[in-house]
Amino acid sequence: MQSIYQDERLKMTSAQVCSYCGEAEKLSVDHLIPRVKDGPDDADNLVLACRRCNSSKQGKDLLVWSQATGRFPSVLVLRRYLKIVQRECADRGLMEHSVGAASALDLPFRLDLLPYAFPPLAELRVAYGQ
Repeated sequence: MQSIYQDERLKMTSAQVCSYCGEAEKLSVDHLIPRVKDGPDDADNLVLACRRCNSSKQGKDLLVWSQATGRFPSVLVLRRYLKIVQRECADRGLMEHSVGAASALDLPFRLDLLPYAFPPLAELRVAYGQ
């Protein structure tokens, strides 16, 4: 897994659009791991979101919200989210646990919703205006 550097570079150099739907108007900052779930204010946890998506997502986990809306997260948002999840699991010493055992813990994200299969490539969005 590469560092978050490339994700940050893309975020800063790409068009400013909602990371979830691609809308370019009424943008705000959203936390991938919500603050109400102890998500940090670190740059790697922040993405642009239109007011509609940000309001809809509120304090929900990205994967819970994506499942509820029927939209698979964009590749770049999912990549960023997975890096945050991996870092948090490593910091908590969970890398040797099974997903089932780790899911039983009080975590700020849902490990049981991590995707193991992806929609067809033509249906995946890249995000960040690409």
